[in-house]
Amino acid sequence: MQQVMKADLYGVDAVRDKLYRLNPTTGAATEIGSTALSGLTAPGGLAWNGSTMLVLDLDGGDLFTLDLATGVPTFVSAIGSVGWQALASRPSDGALFLTNNGNFLFSLNQATGVVTEIGAHNVGLITALDFDATGELWGVDFFTGRYGTFNTSTGQFTEKGITRAGLQGLAFGEAGTVYVSSTQNQNLYTLDLATGQTTLVGPTGTVFMKAIEFVPNATSAVPEPVQTALLSVGLLAAATLGRIRRTHTN
Repeated sequence: MQQVMKADLYGVDAVRDKLYRLNPTTGAATEIGSTALSGLTAPGGLAWNGSTMLVLDLDGGDLFTLDLATGVPTFVSAIGSVGWQALASRPSDGALFLTNNGNFLFSLNQATGVVTEIGAHNVGLITALDFDATGELWGVDFFTGRYGTFNTSTGQFTEKGITRAGLQGLAFGEAGTVYVSSTQNQNLYTLDLATGQTTLVGPTGTVFMKAIEFVPNATSAVPEPVQTALLSVGLLAAATLGRIRRTHTN
């Protein structure tokens, strides 16, 4: 059997204070529930840490978890400052990285809320962060559209290209497809990292989609070609037997 990971795309609206599930084919957002509970004032950066969805409070500066079935937040830790723009969790160990209104990359201790300055990236306003499948941390500057990778030990930014401005969500999906969301027009796009070109997926219908994030939802077993043939024969035999039994009982 070949194992195929499926994933759901989520987003938060920092004006409506809502959690949404996004359709990665059309961009349409389906409301899950309100996040305006437990002291969360404006949902900001999102990060899936392998077991839980984490969200930064853009206004209050605290860290919360989000119930993906209801949108209800649960307080985790107080960071102690505001203006945090983007959040990302490293898949290999769950380490958290974040950016604020300044030119620095930070790490965050999830349990204590302690933020540690890693170093200057000198890019501008990084409003979107996410790790790719190889463990590289990517980010996008809101004003210029400059995007690239970060050295998570020094904070140094390596520019890879320039795309559209106004992006506040970045998420690496299945098969390496990169999705970005804009708060200038509330659209969802795919991003070609080689060229910087964005392709419209569709409008989200939200007011201010501050962040997006993929969450694995299942691992499905896809039969190999030989197994598929055998499975088809088995199903045909079972169906024939079922018809014979029904005919016999009637």
